[in-house]
Amino acid sequence: MRSPRRIALLIGLAVVLVAVLAGVVLVVRGASGGGTQASPTTAYTNGGNPATVETNSAAAERDAAEERVRAAIGEALTTQSVALLTGDKGKFVSLADAEAELVAPWLTDRFTSLRALGITRWSPTVSSITETGTARWSAVVDVDYCFADPCPRSLNQPLHTMWNLGDPAGPRLTEIYPGRTGRTAPPWTQSVLKALAGNRVVVAATAANAGRMSATLADAEAAAGVADRFGGDVRPGKYVIYLAGDKEWGKWPYGDEGRWVAGYAQPESESTVVRLSALGTIGLGALLRHELTHVASLAGRSVEVPGADGWWLTEGLAEYATSGDQPFTAYPRRAETATFVRSVKGDLNVGGPAAKSSARDASARYGAAYLGVQCLFQTYGAEKTMTFFHAVAVNGTSLSNTAPQVLGTPWPDVSSTCTARIRRLVGP
Repeated sequence: MRSPRRIALLIGLAVVLVAVLAGVVLVVRGASGGGTQASPTTAYTNGGNPATVETNSAAAERDAAEERVRAAIGEALTTQSVALLTGDKGKFVSLADAEAELVAPWLTDRFTSLRALGITRWSPTVSSITETGTARWSAVVDVDYCFADPCPRSLNQPLHTMWNLGDPAGPRLTEIYPGRTGRTAPPWTQSVLKALAGNRVVVAATAANAGRMSATLADAEAAAGVADRFGGDVRPGKYVIYLAGDKEWGKWPYGDEGRWVAGYAQPESESTVVRLSALGTIGLGALLRHELTHVASLAGRSVEVPGADGWWLTEGLAEYATSGDQPFTAYPRRAETATFVRSVKGDLNVGGPAAKSSARDASARYGAAYLGVQCLFQTYGAEKTMTFFHAVAVNGTSLSNTAPQVLGTPWPDVSSTCTARIRRLVGP
């Protein structure tokens, strides 16, 4: 299995598709150049040889120089952090090298978006540096940030940076762009955003779609109240909901999943992206309850979660947050779900839809997952079910080991009990 993954919701049928999160890199390259990386020569000699002493001395000097550069860049980033948090755009942007024509505009856009989103923490750390030429260094910078105060769990965004250390005024940025981390770069790294904050959510959009934010806020706050009930020990600081128009969909932050996709969640950045053009065929409230439940319930998810086990629990819980314990006759997916259940032999621990599945087939699988999770809630209660969910779908422990410990019943018995119950609900 590949992880982390993204979760997408199908238009009309409200089906969420899980796919692999792939990083999107926005490259901001300056005009100033670099050089060739220094490659010190090491002499292999016996102890006491002057060449050894010279090599050791040179290495010590290089280490000391590297630490001075790391400290200088770190100090510049700290000053920039203070500028961001206090609203000093001029000082925040002033790190741009005068010859790097694209860096200052990129920093200006990020300042605008982060301030709109309500940034409350911005803590950059230089994780590695490399000399690339005379007075030129590259640095990977890990930024811990938050949009809530207090901040229960910092988010993280790595940045790749290039620096000119030859400026008498101090280190100056010649390049900066989001790092490739196996996760996607959030929309604030790509677009200039406006935002509207509530108690538990922040709704953000470009200027062209900012008029949709106010109408979204009430539904988003209600959805956050539902999602909070399904979180773990640390709930999100604030859920961030990005409203994507046609220009942003497929760009925020990766390629389009297909014409049926209406939205997806990113638990690692406590956010979800909504496809505005899909809202005529799907209810915003249901979409947000589903997606924000993913954000809340999957925080800190292990990469070791087995695909099938994690999928039906993950999607079933999000569906349960949307539909709860309503009768099956009132469930919007009941027709395709019933057909699918009747076609499956054995238990219903089914995996997600294939990439080219029809919307109806995908919807049916989500319906089966929903009925499975509903059975757990109704048979074992909310507390045991949520403990079971976090053990299997978040921590990656096996169904066979978890069921006896948490539910007090061997997994084959849990599966057969719920499969029989689902078949009775569906009927012959």
